[in-house]
Amino acid sequence: MPNLLRALIPTLTLLTAAGVLGCGVDEAPPAKQDQPPAPVEVASARAGQLVDEWVFIGEVRSLRSAQLALGAGGEIVMIEAREGDHVEQGALLVEIDKRQASAQLSAAVSSRRESERELDQARREADRASALGDQILPGEEIERQGARADTLEARKRRLAAEIRAAQAQLSDYQLAAPFAGVVAARYADLGQWLNPGQAVLELVAIDDLEILVDVRPELASHLQVGAEVALRPAGGLLGVGASGAAIGAGEVLAVVPSLDRGTRTLKVRVRPSEPRAWLLPGAPVDVGFSVRYEVGAGPSADAVIVPRDALVLGAVDTRVLVVDDGSAKPIVVEVVATTADEALVRGEGLSVGAVVVTRGNERLRPGQSVRPITADGGDVGPADEGPAS
Repeated sequence: MPNLLRALIPTLTLLTAAGVLGCGVDEAPPAKQDQPPAPVEVASARAGQLVDEWVFIGEVRSLRSAQLALGAGGEIVMIEAREGDHVEQGALLVEIDKRQASAQLSAAVSSRRESERELDQARREADRASALGDQILPGEEIERQGARADTLEARKRRLAAEIRAAQAQLSDYQLAAPFAGVVAARYADLGQWLNPGQAVLELVAIDDLEILVDVRPELASHLQVGAEVALRPAGGLLGVGASGAAIGAGEVLAVVPSLDRGTRTLKVRVRPSEPRAWLLPGAPVDVGFSVRYEVGAGPSADAVIVPRDALVLGAVDTRVLVVDDGSAKPIVVEVVATTADEALVRGEGLSVGAVVVTRGNERLRPGQSVRPITADGGDVGPADEGPAS
């Protein structure tokens, strides 16, 4: 018997060890606790109208701007205007030496007076010869007296034309302001010799301005003559806040219905509604054109409006996360337009009333449970969770 027990001891030991190992395999691991739903702020996709603003840089241009020159050449004997001077229309700005032109005019006037005296004498002689008749004077003499009077009459008309030409030439020796404005540049000084047509001054009118702006052709369908635009100094200077609020307004005057060959842009003329200190000729200006999108109409027929915070920008696409049956459902969207706070988007399965995540969406995984809350921290009930489609 002791021998039998000694023989069974190894077998019993193996069976006991196997039982212990078997109990370890069959024991279930401790259950994981489910993660609570992630609290996220939400908003509803809506219909309605979205007003976008397309901003382009324009340049202020004076409607009256000219480089002034004299029609004659000579030495400058008077030039008073300097840069920044305001001048009135018709004011004398520059005068060059006109002694030679004055002498030519005086000679033409003297010649005409002499011609008039000779003409009067010739007419009297022709009348006398005609009165005597061919019974006393030869016919050739009568004809010669009449021809002489006609010749002197033609000479009188020629001298009158020469006087007018001399007077016109004399005006070329003076330069008057063609319009009221400000002297922008001065290119000559007293005593300098000028050639005919050489620029002396540049005059710019600052009370009659317009803005020329080149825009993308996609804006053409939204452009309309008479439409209002927003004006701001380029670069957000001179008191424009971070919101970009307009500090000036303008009106579309005209649209050139042809693309520029080099830039492939449309040229638009804008007239400021009121004068501004920063609207100076040559200054760059931000011009904002309002573009309106109506959900359910035109190219935005299948689009909806969502808060801009609902957009999750990825390397490949843009998505919004929709709350569907208590979980986050990503939808790839196409962004049609954006404003500072909202975006017009279209995506398959995204419709008006869908509940989209606006805060906390960056860390959500597809299908993750969420607990929608409002911006003030209140829970959104299940009835408030709209369908994605």
